Amino acid sequence: PGASQVTVQGYAYSGAGRDIARVEVSPDGGRTWETAKLLPRDECPGVPPRPKGDFRQHEWSWVLWQAKVPVPPGAADVDLCC
Repeated sequence: PGASQVTVQGYAYSGAGRDIARVEVSPDGGRTWETAKLLPRDECPGVPPRPKGDFRQHEWSWVLWQAKVPVPPGAADVDLCC
């Protein structure tokens, strides 16, 4: 049998009020990287909606992300990097 997958998720944030463009996740300590799915703002609890490009008076931005990462057969742990 091949590797199974586990779904991981978290919040990404940035300064200067810029929207998050991409989140990358590594299940093997940084040897390989996968692009996570960024959830739409309306699916992120606590993230207020705002017009695209509206950076006035915003000091930071955040969004919820999700990714499916492979877990090798028999693995006791996974060294996850984001």
